[in-house]
Amino acid sequence: MTPQQLLKNLDWSELRLQKEFCIRSRTREANGLVCLIDAIQDCAEENKLASATEIFGETMKPNVSPNTGVRYGIIAERSLNPDVYLDIMSRGVDVYYHEYEMDIRKQIMIDDGIPDDEKEWAIEKELEDYYHDEPVYEFDIDGVSGRTTWLGGALLIWVFKSPVIRKHALCSPCVPNCGDLDSDGDYECYDVPDDWRAK
Repeated sequence: MTPQQLLKNLDWSELRLQKEFCIRSRTREANGLVCLIDAIQDCAEENKLASATEIFGETMKPNVSPNTGVRYGIIAERSLNPDVYLDIMSRGVDVYYHEYEMDIRKQIMIDDGIPDDEKEWAIEKELEDYYHDEPVYEFDIDGVSGRTTWLGGALLIWVFKSPVIRKHALCSPCVPNCGDLDSDGDYECYDVPDDWRAK
């Protein structure tokens, strides 16, 4: 799905389903589309759909905020204070778990073979077996919004919004236009606060 197709027939329920599909697929291209969908939603929330249409035209750049023009940043989890990732896990939303819970809840609630007074118990029982070796969390902490991701088994943290902006190098072509928050450079990117970084 191209940006132009998304904007031509903007259907929020479809947009949400596309985002969930992309999160599940976990490919490089899908990760970029998740960022795009988030950016479209940001524009809509701020009543900037007209400017979004311009931004998401032929000149659209992936991994750049359509509202500010500041590049998203990405940082290795090992570069952060260990307490930060624990905070992300406790205060963020486990995307895969949430999706799994919604699927299980839907299946059980329409199952006529389970008495109504036992459905919540059945849901909890199913959720006890949930496990994902590479969980993904979405978070908004101290004004920093982002999402965890995995690349070759390595845990990385996306930064989509932040009160901190610094200059960094760009990432490899795997994450075009994104700022590598582990390397200094000449490109303005959303960054993490100083106290988030490992000492």
